[in-house]
Amino acid sequence: MTTNYYWEPAGGVTGPGPNATGTIHIGLSAGGWSFHFKGYVPRKGRLRGVAAGNLDVRSWQQWKLLLSSGGRILDDRSRVLTVAEFEAVVAAYSPSSIWRPTGQPVRNPVSEARCDAVRYWRDAEGFGFAIHEFS
Repeated sequence: MTTNYYWEPAGGVTGPGPNATGTIHIGLSAGGWSFHFKGYVPRKGRLRGVAAGNLDVRSWQQWKLLLSSGGRILDDRSRVLTVAEFEAVVAAYSPSSIWRPTGQPVRNPVSEARCDAVRYWRDAEGFGFAIHEFS
């Protein structure tokens, strides 16, 4: 089962980049895979406030700081999660975890061969990031 997670900043989302719900995609969890994060690299230009185009999020540690700054975390079924609950989800899908049904290590959605540091990368903890939208 795949679940997408979104952040709704306390002050709302401004400018181009948010999805139709006015939230910013954090990433997804899926059985047998490590958590797959959406990465954000700031665009040049005139964006102000919280907009996907001016976020700089390239690691799980940066996501934690951002999510702790306020707002709400929601899943794709509109369930609200606390920061601690979301951190537990990510921990359960860490790159070093074992997928219980198979007893095998989880797979990483961003293979080493795919990493190019621009569109796909892994952070220091091994989590996969992609700059493009996915679900």
